[in-house]
This record gives sequence, C-alpha cells and structure tokens, in this order.
Amino acid sequence: MKIQKIRIKNFGVYYGINEIEMPMKEEKNICLIDGNNGYGKTTLHKAIWYCFYGIREKYMERLDFINKYALSNGELNTIVEVHFTHNGKHYQITRSIKASTPNVTKVNEIDESITMLENGIPVKNIENRIDSILPRDASQFFFFDGEDIKKYAALENTDTTKEAIELVLGIPAIRNAIQDLKSIQKELTRKRNQEIRKDKDRRELAEEEDEILDEINLRDEKLKEGKKNKAKLQSKMEELYNKMEEYKTLQPILEEKRKLEEKERELNNKLDDIKREGKEVHEKLPYLLIKSLIEKMVGDITKELTKKGEINEEVSTAKAMIKEINRILKIGRCICGNKIGNVEKKILIEKQKSYRKKLREINEISLRELMEKERRLSEILQMINKIEIEYKSILKTKNEILFDIDETVSELKNINKKLEGMLNQEKYESLKEKYEKISLQIAKLTENIKWAEEEYKALNQRKEKIQNRILEMKIKSPKIEKLNKKLTLIANSLKALNEYLEIIIESKKRRIEEESTKVFRKLTNKKDVYDKVKIKDDYTIHIIDKDGEVVNNEKISPGEKQILSLSFIAGLRQSTDKDAPIIMDTPFGRLDHEHKINVMKLLHKLGNQIVILATNEDVSEDNIDNIAPYIGKKYEIMFLPDKKSSIIKEVV
Repeated sequence: MKIQKIRIKNFGVYYGINEIEMPMKEEKNICLIDGNNGYGKTTLHKAIWYCFYGIREKYMERLDFINKYALSNGELNTIVEVHFTHNGKHYQITRSIKASTPNVTKVNEIDESITMLENGIPVKNIENRIDSILPRDASQFFFFDGEDIKKYAALENTDTTKEAIELVLGIPAIRNAIQDLKSIQKELTRKRNQEIRKDKDRRELAEEEDEILDEINLRDEKLKEGKKNKAKLQSKMEELYNKMEEYKTLQPILEEKRKLEEKERELNNKLDDIKREGKEVHEKLPYLLIKSLIEKMVGDITKELTKKGEINEEVSTAKAMIKEINRILKIGRCICGNKIGNVEKKILIEKQKSYRKKLREINEISLRELMEKERRLSEILQMINKIEIEYKSILKTKNEILFDIDETVSELKNINKKLEGMLNQEKYESLKEKYEKISLQIAKLTENIKWAEEEYKALNQRKEKIQNRILEMKIKSPKIEKLNKKLTLIANSLKALNEYLEIIIESKKRRIEEESTKVFRKLTNKKDVYDKVKIKDDYTIHIIDKDGEVVNNEKISPGEKQILSLSFIAGLRQSTDKDAPIIMDTPFGRLDHEHKINVMKLLHKLGNQIVILATNEDVSEDNIDNIAPYIGKKYEIMFLPDKKSSIIKEVV
C-alpha cells in the first residue's frame, strides 16, 4: 500500500482545502511535515486515521472535527480524502461530515458519509475492503504517536495487543481454521451420537459424550466471556496507565513551573524593594528641575572668582605701590639710595594719587564669600547629580526586573497552556486508585480463567477417552463408520494444525527477534551494554544484556522504551506481508540527542513511505542532514491567527 495524496477540507484546526502529495520514489520516501505545537500535527494524524476507520465510540468527537471558522462562514462540509495504491489497484476513500446548521451542537445535527472507489468503481462493502488491505487493529503499527508506542515495552502485553500483533503476522487465519474444524467436529460428533443412541447398549456412552460436549461448550463460552472481560479490563488498565505515565512525564514541566513561579515571586519582591527605593528618590526629583540653574550659578561664580582674582591682584598691587611711595616720600630716598628731589617727589605724589583713584574705582568684593558660595552650590550640585544617578540606576533596574517578569510570565503561560486539561495530583491519585482496583480484578479474573482452562482441558481429555472407546467399538453401521473416519481425519488435522500453529508462532517470534535486534543495535546508545531483543510468549519485548540477563523494562528510561518499541515495530513489519506507510507523530519527543540522530539515520529504512510530523526543534538545521537525502516532500503547517486555523504549505 502506498499513499499518493491526502486532501482535507475544514477538518479540525485546518481551514479550507489542504493537500499533501506523498513521495513515491523509493530513494526519497520521507515526507516531512513541520509545525509548532498546537498548530495541528496530531489533528492531521487523526484525520488520516479517521478517513480509513471512522469512529466507533466518542461520537461527540465528530463535532470537534468541524472547523469552527468555516462554520462561522457558512461552510458546513468537512472532508478527508486519501488516494492510495494497493496490489496494482488505485483506491480513493472519502469520508465527510456535513453540519445542518452553523450553530451545530448535537451529533444528530450532522450527517456522516463514506465512499470508496477501486479503479474508479464504487466499493460496496467498504469496511471489509479496508480491513483486507490494512485491518483497523493492525493500523497501530503503521499510524502511531512516537511516544505512545512505549506501551509495547510494558511488563506484560494485553490480550488486545497480542491479538493485534498476531493479526499483522497472519496467525488468526490458522486459529480460525482450527476453530472451524472444532465446530465441524462438534457437529459430526452429535450426528454420530444420534446414530449410536439407536443402539441401547451404547446409548449411555453417547449421552455421556453429549453431556461432556455441552459442558465443554458452556466452559468455552465462559472462557470467551472471561477473556473478553479481561481484555476490556486490560484495555482500561492500559488507558489508565498511559494517563498516569502522562502525569509522570509532566513532572519536569511541573518542576519548571514551580521554579518559574518562585522566580516570579522573587522578581516581584525585588520590584517592591526597588519601588520603595524609587519612592525615596522620587521625593528628591524636584532638585533635578533646578540642576541647570545651579550649574549656571556655579559657572557664573567661577567666572566671577576668576575675574575677582584678577581685580584683587590689581588692588594688592595698587596698595603695595601706595605703601611703597609713602615710604620713599618719608625717607626722602629712592630704592637705589639716592635722595629724591622736588620733581621726583611731585611725580611720586601724582603716581600715588592715580593708584588711590584706581582703588576708589574698584568695587572690592570679598573673595572668601564667593568661594564659600561656590562650595555650597557645588555641594548642592553634587547631591543633585547623585540623585540623578540613583534615579537612572533605579529606573534601569526596574525596567530589567519588569522585563524578566514579562519573560517569566510568558513562559508560565506557555507551560500552563501545555498543562491545560492534563492531570493534576488529585486526578493522578484517583487514576492510581482505579488502576490498582482494576489490577486486582484482572488478577482475580486471570485465576478464574486459569481454573476454567484446567476444567476445559480435563473435560476434553474425558471427551477424548469416550471418543476413543466409541471408536474401538465394532458397530456395524456404515453411517457411523463414515462419521468416525471423518472425525478421525479432523482429529489428526487439528493435531497437525495445532503443531503447525506452535511452529509458526515460534518461527515468527524468532524472526521478529532477529529483525528487532538488528534495528535496536543501530538505535541504542549502549551497544557495549545491550546485546539483543527478546520476544516472550505474549509478545512482550525485553532487552538482553551482554551477560545474557533480561533487563527489567521498568528500570530503563522512557527514551529507551521508545527505542525498544520502535525496534519491535520495525521487526514486526519485516516479519509480515502487510505493507503500508508509517505515519509518526512526535517521533523524537523522549529521545536524547544521540538516540534522535540514530533514529533519523534509520527512518528511511522503516517502510516504503515515512511521514514525520515534527516540530522545528525535533528536526532542525543541526540534524536535518541525517534525513535530507531521503526527503521527497516537505511541508510546513502555518497558523492563521485571524482565522484561528492552520493551513499546510509545501516547502520547495
């Protein structure tokens, strides 16, 4: 089976018509579909599965399949269409939902239909045809979530999972043949016993065999009912386990949330502190308004001091000259010691008058007062500068804290979005209680089934003894002899078929082991520790280490469980004639870097077509080279905020 094209219209988050052309070349068999979380990767995965198999339960889910934006615009049709080839024939499956009104709220307000064309001719029994191509129960090994597959690495497989595995391997056909022969055997036995009853001497033996056959039928029905109930309980238990595992996977996210909430509290405390500091500084902010005035005043005083210095220097010089002239006039001699005459005296007196005149002209200002004024103003200016620096620092710190708070709140919103609808501690405890209760019910039911199987076995042994006694009887009746021959042939056929069933199951398991081991050896990052994969009777998978010991699946990491399960699926596919594309949603969610790279290198070998639904974190520039040579088609899921919808665009 190869998918050629997928076409969806107004399905879930997708608005309008979106088409995906699948790669058809063997050497480029990967279709990479990239999209952020919440954009619609899982919805696309669900749409493809829905097209093939529809919905048996959860009928209300159909309402969620209808794009809300399309409905609001009067577009009432939702369509999913898949074109594929199988055994040389072309098929087209179209499943559609039509709402009767844009305000649809009830299931009875929508109509669902499906059509299937085989080489252009309508198929009548569609479900049977799909089941013959890829059975619904077997689809879990072809369409799967990369994280959910770890269930195959559980300590014990459910009967449902075991049946699904055997379905892929083709074993039910043998079991059905055995069951058909047993039904024929019962019918022939009753016919023969009707003939035997005609003989009075042997009537009691025939009636005893009929009674045993009735008891066997009764036990068989009870066993079937018991196993059916057990399968339901196991399925419920598996569902609860997966939900509980989901809660465990949330722990790192919850821890991150706790740290972010603590960080937010610390940042808000810092913000309160800085606001208090800011309030104190804010009271001093008016000083900043007079800063320029103070700076001007200081500048003016500085200039005045410079000027005053020059004036004071002139005053000092003038005073010194007046004093010196007085001295010369008093002693009557100049500096050189010569006596001064009347002419010189007259000149000195005139000079002295000029200096005195100059002193009168100069308005002498106290230099000390100016310097004191400058000091006080400088202190005020220094204080204002300090206030300004503190204010800017507080403002910067406040903005940094507010930015960190915004970043933290944004991260918390993203985490809370991830956690929407997920488990909390209270729900987890409730699920755990239900899980343990069902576990006890299954244990009790298992014991009852075991006891019923022992009784069933004992009744069959009694039946065989009686049948042997009847066969040993020499009854002269051609009709009885003919029936005995048929019963002998059927008994031999049943023995041969049961032996063949054991051989084929063992052979298939060994093949799965071999193929799974090959893949596992390429994927594991512990090649020096792990040796091979072991398949148990219920198809539970385990790792065998280098010492030949079975590794407890509960002790390996979720990523290793994912690797082990992926190896099992690959081995299973190699052991069956069923062939279909692998569609993997979030294939690398639990994997570390080394495991992720190992998986990417092997992906193209897992099937004829591989569809990877991943984020740009899963497949990035750092690792895309590992699958780039095998990518035949690449698409991007884009979100349209105005329509609250997504579209799919091919990346060329």
